[in-house]
Amino acid sequence: MNDSEYRYFAYGMHSQMETPSNYSYFQPFIENGSYFGSPNYCTSFFTNGIWMGLTSSLLCLGILLFSIYRMMNTKSNDRFDDPKGKLLIIKVQE
Repeated sequence: MNDSEYRYFAYGMHSQMETPSNYSYFQPFIENGSYFGSPNYCTSFFTNGIWMGLTSSLLCLGILLFSIYRMMNTKSNDRFDDPKGKLLIIKVQE
């Protein structure tokens, strides 16, 4: 790799036409003159795919926990029909 290829690689550009804002590197101290050393990529640990996976997993987990909570708080009916008891009579007015 010659000096011009290394210079474009060190700045993070794969060709001369790419913008350096997509490939930002950071080096606080220049060690060997005017060229960058090994690149330190200024990217976060959480990529878009990781964020999408985390948010969808947390949403599904929240829905599951809410449904379990609602099922645990379901109360059964205290009174049931007594076959030997008085029948329910509803008067209909005509």
